Amino acid sequence: MTTIHSEHFGRAFWLDENNDVCSAPLINDGDVDIERMDYLADWVDMEGVSMFQLMDIISTLITEKIDRYSENITRYAANITKEQIKSIKGNML
Repeated sequence: MTTIHSEHFGRAFWLDENNDVCSAPLINDGDVDIERMDYLADWVDMEGVSMFQLMDIISTLITEKIDRYSENITRYAANITKEQIKSIKGNML
């Protein structure tokens, strides 16, 4: 899981298993205060929030997740044997 630590926001951001953007405050030593985690969708007071920086963080999280997904598919596809392909083709007919 990719986590982005933002000094600007003083928070960490990541995508959960449902691809919801999560956030939690950073503690002084750089750790994440996971007990105070919240969802970006629940943020109501956006006054003073840099939407450009926030969108940059979200874009990075999504891009990295897509890259990991693509790598997994490529690895899976490289391991498919001719027998498996014949079996799949046979089941489709």
